[in-house]
Amino acid sequence: IMSKDVPDNAQGEMQGGISSIMNVAMMLGTLFFSQAFHYFLTPNPVAISPSAGFFIAAALIICTLCIFLMTRTKAKIA
Repeated sequence: IMSKDVPDNAQGEMQGGISSIMNVAMMLGTLFFSQAFHYFLTPNPVAISPSAGFFIAAALIICTLCIFLMTRTKAKIA
């Protein structure tokens, strides 16, 4: 979708930017989800669940989908 909106001479820049964002997200995700996993398996968490990281990831994906749909609809109207 994004490559259609970028001119041919900027494709490499776009792919490099996407790759950089993905790498930072993977680093931060590893740190965040390891801490979440640790917290939900400590003796006094809100709820004991080794699957809490998956529930957090699902909630983040749903939020991202909602943001995408809202911005996609606005772009079609304008």
